[in-house]
Amino acid sequence: MDRTQGPLSRSRARRATLRAALLIALIPGLAGLFFSHWPPTENLERSGLDFLFLLRGATQAPAGVCVVALDEDSIQDLGLDPALPWPRDLHARLIQVLKAEGARAIAFDVLFDQPRDPEADEALRSALLDSGIVVLGSTVSQVNDPRFRKAQIDEPYPAFAEAAAAVADVNFPTDRDGVIRTAWLLHQERKTLALAATEIATGRPFGGDTSERLIDYYGPARTIPTVSFYQAIDPAQYLPPGFFRDKIVFVGLSQATAAGAAPKDAFPTPFRGASGEPTYGVEIHAILAGNLLEGRRIDLLHPIAEAAWLLLLPLAASLAFVALRPLWGGMAFLALEVVPWGAGYLAFTSGHPWIPVVIPSVLQLPATYVLSLVW
Repeated sequence: MDRTQGPLSRSRARRATLRAALLIALIPGLAGLFFSHWPPTENLERSGLDFLFLLRGATQAPAGVCVVALDEDSIQDLGLDPALPWPRDLHARLIQVLKAEGARAIAFDVLFDQPRDPEADEALRSALLDSGIVVLGSTVSQVNDPRFRKAQIDEPYPAFAEAAAAVADVNFPTDRDGVIRTAWLLHQERKTLALAATEIATGRPFGGDTSERLIDYYGPARTIPTVSFYQAIDPAQYLPPGFFRDKIVFVGLSQATAAGAAPKDAFPTPFRGASGEPTYGVEIHAILAGNLLEGRRIDLLHPIAEAAWLLLLPLAASLAFVALRPLWGGMAFLALEVVPWGAGYLAFTSGHPWIPVVIPSVLQLPATYVLSLVW
C-alpha cells in the first residue's frame, strides 16, 4: 500500500474544493459588482443605507445650527393671510433681531425674486445690508417646452442680491425613489445654501471636498432645534436667553397646508419611517451645515475595497458551503446572513463609512448557497 496515497488524496480533495468554491463564488461576486452600480437596482442598496440610519437611531443635534419655521402657528399668532406671501418687513425685523441676538449667519431658504411693496422691500434691503451676515436663496427651475428644455436660474431681486452677504443655490439632488440622501456643496459652480452660510459663520473658505456627498442625518424631522417665526422675533418672551448666539439660523417654510408649490419643499429622508413623514428643505440645509461645522460625512468605500468586499464574501461563503454537509451548510448560511449587516452597522457607527449590505445579503449569499447545493 502506497503511504502517500492518503495525503495525496486529501490534497486533491482540497484543491477540488477550492476550485469548486472559486467557480461557485465567481457568479455571485460578479453579479454583486454589477448590480450594486446598475441604476435600476442602485436604490436597493440605498435602502440599506436608510436601514443603517434607523439601526443607529437619532444622534445629538449639532449645537451650531437652528431653524426658524415659517409655519401655521406664526400665521395665526401674527394675524397673517395664509393665501398671501409673508410680509417682507417681518423678514427685515427677523434679521435685525437675529443679528442683535448674536447669530453668526442667517440663511433664507426663501426666494425673494420680485419687487412688492416698496416700503417693505426697502426695509428688507436695509436689514440685509446692515447685518452683513445674510445668505439669500436662489434656485434652478427646469423649463419644459415641446420644442426645447432648458434650466432657468431664479435669482433674488437685484436690490436684495446686492445687499445680501451671499446668494446661494437651494436645490438638492433626489434619488430615483424621491428620497434626499445626497447634497451638493457646489451646484453648477454656485455655492449651495449650507456651504455659503457656513463660510460666513466661520469667516473662512471651506477647505474640504466640495463634490456631491451623502448627508449624515441626525434623526427624523425636527431633530434640529426649530422655533416658530413668531417666537424668533420675540425671543425674550418665548425662548431661552442666548438661543441664537453663535448659531447659523436657517429660515424657511414649514407649512403642511401651504398653497401652491410650497408643500413641495418637504422631502422624504432615510428617517421618513413607515408613515413617510417628510422633512422640510430648510431643515435639510441646516443638517448639511451641521455636518460641515462638525466635519461629519459618510464616506463610500474605495472602489478597490468595495470590489474586494463583494468578491471575497461570496468566496468565503462558498468555501464553507462546499466543505460542510447540507444541514450545517444551511446553518452557516443563516449565520453568514448576519455578517454584512453586522459589519455594515459597525462601520457606519464607528467611522461613518458605508459598505454594501443589501446586495450581499439579498443576492450574493443566497445565490452562493443555492449554487453550492446544485454543485
